[in-house]
Amino acid sequence: MTDYKAIYQTWLSSKELTSEQKTELIGIKDDDNEIKERFAAELQFGTAGMRGVLGMGPNRMNIFMVRRATVGLAAFVESLGEEAKKRGVVISYDTRRFSKKFAIECAKVLSARKIASYLFEDVRPVPMCSFAVRETGAIAGIMITASHNPPAYNGYKVYGEDGAQMSPEATAEVVKFIKKTDVFGLEVADTLLTEDGIKGKDDFKADEYITVIGRSMDEKYFAAIEKLSLSPDAIKAANGKVKIVYTPVHGSGYMPVMTILKKIGIPVTVVPEQAEPDENFSTVRVPNPEESDTLKMAVELAEKIGSNVVIGTDPDCDRMGIAVRDDNGKFVLLTGNQIGVLMMDYVLSVKKAEGILPKNAAVVKTIVTTDLARKV
Repeated sequence: MTDYKAIYQTWLSSKELTSEQKTELIGIKDDDNEIKERFAAELQFGTAGMRGVLGMGPNRMNIFMVRRATVGLAAFVESLGEEAKKRGVVISYDTRRFSKKFAIECAKVLSARKIASYLFEDVRPVPMCSFAVRETGAIAGIMITASHNPPAYNGYKVYGEDGAQMSPEATAEVVKFIKKTDVFGLEVADTLLTEDGIKGKDDFKADEYITVIGRSMDEKYFAAIEKLSLSPDAIKAANGKVKIVYTPVHGSGYMPVMTILKKIGIPVTVVPEQAEPDENFSTVRVPNPEESDTLKMAVELAEKIGSNVVIGTDPDCDRMGIAVRDDNGKFVLLTGNQIGVLMMDYVLSVKKAEGILPKNAAVVKTIVTTDLARKV
């Protein structure tokens, strides 16, 4: 059995802790259950990375566990050779507490290992992180986020060179390196990077290995998204007929979603109370747009201004919730499966109508995806 009390003492006696961090640990010295919960285990790292409640201890999300995970990823990159180190790692983050701080720390850890990184100047969602991985030719990507979890959480996602979630095989290698890494005594570059200092920067070299990216990458992303539109004529025809209400739920989706909808000419009204970043997500129970109560303010606004569709995204903008009016004019929340089937039907229908659907066209679904797809 893990000697959690000894591990607690190791953390408590570490000279790397700030006075605030030490005070937090001293505050639980008489709570054996809390010490055990924090120190008898550590955050698990899987294909979806790691996530946990913020706080001190190996079973909590904190700067020391972020450093350790990044050293493990760095060792994996090093195992792939010098070219992989030069290709580097894209780093993005959402609006959660400590997200930007953790992202900066990742860049500094990689720099200490002479691995290139591309650090976004401000919050960017998962899709933009994935795009940047492919656009820069990076070997991997890091996204600091706890997705749709409650505000007490944060997390660390890793992506492969294709911009998708890292494969189980590669993740297993990263985990091996993480397990060989101590929590304390890890090298971090002394590059001067502050949260306010990098904001607004673009293609800025913070040091030999860290490049801060922003507007230029955004423009490439939006240009690529515009090209994906299957029926621009239909969008023009629908102008004025479809009214959308959108909520980013205080997350990273506001800038990219509002920008692209405006670019392609779709009228959209944002929920003003949920447009600004808020690390506490104070207007919702949980920041999950697939929960009806999370979209409550958006639906109320849609009712007020006569909108047809409500869209919400989670903090890292890789999850979407949609509500539409039923035959009686009442808003109903669609499931992820329903949204997927509608999108699939639309794509297939448009491609077929334009004569660009291959004769041997196929749709791939997972075993957990609705069988309704087969009927389409």
